[in-house]
Amino acid sequence: MKVGFFGGLLLLGLTIIFAMIALQNNKIAREIAIKNFGLDKQAIDLNDTNRTKQQSDFDRKFEEFDKKFENF
Repeated sequence: MKVGFFGGLLLLGLTIIFAMIALQNNKIAREIAIKNFGLDKQAIDLNDTNRTKQQSDFDRKFEEFDKKFENF
């Protein structure tokens, strides 16, 4: 299939544009999923006496989520 020099540049440009769109969609989907699963750091009450336990629970949940999200 011959597309020529300008056709190749056009295809390269379109590939880069669609790749950027896919990366942005991935970031947005990740943010939405984090908020829906309650994994954002703002959800942790920092004034609680069990702060370290909550932080470790948060880290554990976030690691599980991160593994599942990357496999998705």
